[in-house]
Amino acid sequence: MKPKAGAAITGDNSPLLYVLDSDKTALEAARSALTVAGYRVEGFKSARALLKKRFERIPACVITEWDLPDMSGRQLLEGILAQSPAPAVVVLTALNDTGEAVGALRGGAADFIGKPYVDQTLVKRVGEAIAGNAVH
Repeated sequence: MKPKAGAAITGDNSPLLYVLDSDKTALEAARSALTVAGYRVEGFKSARALLKKRFERIPACVITEWDLPDMSGRQLLEGILAQSPAPAVVVLTALNDTGEAVGALRGGAADFIGKPYVDQTLVKRVGEAIAGNAVH
């Protein structure tokens, strides 16, 4: 469920996204692009902080980097997908490793996007991940 194109103001009925990136600049860039696209976005700097949240409100999608300082991307993916209902997960990475991409997708991620990425690509692929997730 993608918000209306060009929506600059988000409301409670806009899809909620959780974005995790340990790099503050990358986190703010993703948050900005997704907010401008009409999503409600909550940012996290660590996997543990995101999992500690325990999804008080289930997000439509979690966008996370794969190479995390406080746990493996695979561990985080498992923790997210253990939630019921589970949100879509889009993985971001600067690593150019096809094996990791395949592992993330086989592990349940909806998509795997290489960094650096174009904002429009991120917005489009998040929208596709949400649309492909039966939960939302």
